[in-house]
Amino acid sequence: MKNYYFTFGTDHNLIDGTRMHNSWVRVVAENYNLARQIFIEQFSSVYLCATDKWAFQYEEANFKREYFIKGEYLVIE
Repeated sequence: MKNYYFTFGTDHNLIDGTRMHNSWVRVVAENYNLARQIFIEQFSSVYLCATDKWAFQYEEANFKREYFIKGEYLVIE
């Protein structure tokens, strides 16, 4: 299993108004495509106003935690 990170832009908020900028959601999955499917099913379709209201998906090797000062919002395993 691998870690995949989903990040958010400056205008991305949860349905309840929580600002997601500078934070990430981590998904533990077997591969890149499955991680995206899990993220959409278990997070963006539930907590965001639309399933595409997030910025980027990163693999572990390409993710720079120091760029996201609010840190990890949620882990989906």
